[in-house]
Amino acid sequence: MRTSTTTVALVTMPFASIGPSLQVGLLKAAARKAGFEVDGFHLNIDFACQLGLEQYETLAEHRGILLGEWLFAAAAFRDQAPLAGDRFIHEFRAELADVATEIGMPTAELARLRDVAVPAYLDRLMAVVDWTRFDVVGFSSTFQQNTASFALARRIKEAHPGAIIVFGGANFDGDMGLAWLEAIHWIDFAIAGEADEAFPRFLAALADGGDPLSVPGVLGRLRGRAVQQAGRGFVSNLDQVPLADFSDYIARARTLVTEPPLETVRPALPFESSRGCWWGQRHHCTFCGLNGQSMGFRSKSADRILAELAHYSREFGALRFEATDNILDHRYFDSVLAALAEAGAPYDLFYEVKSNLDRTDIARLLAAGVTSIQPGIESLSSAVLKLMRKGVRGIDNVNALRWARYYGLDVSWNILFGFPEERQTDYDAQFEILRRLGHLQPPIGASRIWLERFSPLYQVARADPACRVRPEASYAYVYPASCDLDRIAYFFDWDAPATLPDESHAAMQRWVCRWQKAWRRGGSSLVFWAEAADRVIVYDRRFGRKAREYLLEGLAAELHTWCSERPESAARLRKRLPASSASAILDGLSGLVDAELMIQENDLFLTLALPHRQPEIMEAGLCAESASR
Repeated sequence: MRTSTTTVALVTMPFASIGPSLQVGLLKAAARKAGFEVDGFHLNIDFACQLGLEQYETLAEHRGILLGEWLFAAAAFRDQAPLAGDRFIHEFRAELADVATEIGMPTAELARLRDVAVPAYLDRLMAVVDWTRFDVVGFSSTFQQNTASFALARRIKEAHPGAIIVFGGANFDGDMGLAWLEAIHWIDFAIAGEADEAFPRFLAALADGGDPLSVPGVLGRLRGRAVQQAGRGFVSNLDQVPLADFSDYIARARTLVTEPPLETVRPALPFESSRGCWWGQRHHCTFCGLNGQSMGFRSKSADRILAELAHYSREFGALRFEATDNILDHRYFDSVLAALAEAGAPYDLFYEVKSNLDRTDIARLLAAGVTSIQPGIESLSSAVLKLMRKGVRGIDNVNALRWARYYGLDVSWNILFGFPEERQTDYDAQFEILRRLGHLQPPIGASRIWLERFSPLYQVARADPACRVRPEASYAYVYPASCDLDRIAYFFDWDAPATLPDESHAAMQRWVCRWQKAWRRGGSSLVFWAEAADRVIVYDRRFGRKAREYLLEGLAAELHTWCSERPESAARLRKRLPASSASAILDGLSGLVDAELMIQENDLFLTLALPHRQPEIMEAGLCAESASR
């Protein structure tokens, strides 16, 4: 092993979430394994404590205009920053008012936050850390972490000119990395792509007097010009990646965060079991810009994942974990999840999954300790899902939401619109479905898609002059003229062809807001009790409608039960119920759809009520109303 006197600081800045940076943890472990002395600095915690943990986390989770970047722009670019008074606040006042309300801060206070709180925060970081100890200072930057990182890096470079400043992360992928090197003179190098192998090799080149630009993924300057001479970093075998080192984060969090406890705001420890997206390799979702140029799917072995979770639990006392995977490896159902279930579900886990989950899949997730999922549900319309290239039907998404509700899994999902060639009739039909789902967890939002660099829609739009693609409007209020916004932007505005106006979705958005408020209050349910094969009672306490109780008898009861597990076709029901005619079955199904106890998609029918849980039924206390058909 190398014994090097090269000292390294790895930094994560606002507005990363309050939790530990997996990137910093991984790179620290990789560099230490290579023999370098490395300290990690999760300095986002300092600003969170200064601002307030909940307020900070709200800003960290904000997606839209670049408020986080604007707050640090003056500190990063000084007299080059496009401040122009408070035009940013005026130009985006409507969206800023919503964010300000969420964080409990008047919009006018945002300027004070920028002008007073941010400089005080940076002053404190320069005072409490002896940056002259470090030969290399690295920053990981994703989403709205750029300007805060640029601001601190600039101060470090001015106080310690000999320090090598290196950047990495998703914000430096593709052409963005070269553009940033051209614009930000105090950055010496950047690493594009996965840095697990590239970063230790980069440090070795510096320590040995070699050429860092010979390392795949490293960007730098050659004769004053930003260049990347060799390939990019890509890890084939994830089992060889060292375990992330979160010790610096744990120590800093325990020192700084006292009230409220950190666990109440961001309790989960991040881990990764895969990289890339196996679905995206086959059918890249049209709006998705994740993974940049690293779509290739790779996953860790089951033994490695189980050992990793056990290590983090033992080393850091963690029992709650958040997988950073873009999508769950479906093979894990029979390996990782099965082993965790057999062990009694020792951890509380979050995973992103594909939405084509049935009851058995969701039950197996819960049995393994997966209590929160993000299933990639962005629409309940099969026509719109086809425009997205999601590879799933709307009725299947509804069924996944049903069983997640039944088993108590927390589901993060969205309704998206703004796709070329979309039709009003598809959204009208979706709205009719949404109005029947008041007993299920609502989406976290209903909004127009944004155009992301690396997404298929971005590539198509760039090739069409009529689309007029340009960086999202707030970039111009953050970055100086020296930055080529077309090259550094990740989000873009565009004149999307053949899309519906925002007004077409206003009613749906209002409904979703009401649904969210009702969900927070609790009390909505739609459950059924099968007294016999041909007698079913449905207790309806869905949000948005009068409480009712239905009695289904005969064929109606049988149809309701048969369609409760998964979507069923009329043809299959005819085989299951040979004593009933095809016309009787269709009449029975139509009656249940009309009563809004089922939904229909083409020839498929799905019951909306969930099997009873005794306490729910006893709590309902409703009067019986016959709905026998």
